[in-house]
Amino acid sequence: KVLKDALDEANKVVADDKVTQEQVNKAYDDLDKAIKGLIDAPVIVDKKELSNVIETTNDFVEKDYTVDSWKAFKEALDH
Repeated sequence: KVLKDALDEANKVVADDKVTQEQVNKAYDDLDKAIKGLIDAPVIVDKKELSNVIETTNDFVEKDYTVDSWKAFKEALDH
């Protein structure tokens, strides 16, 4: 709401041929303040699928795999 109001006001100032520098400065400052006041929306992270894949590795047995592939697997899992 604050950003939209500041943007609307800034657009009015830009469209006004008789605007003063003081009005331009105020519109700029208000818009800049509104932009800096924006807060990123939280990102919702769903780790369920990753957890399920990790859980499927519980039954893996080292002797069933080559040394190199097991090493790569363990490094990826431990990372």
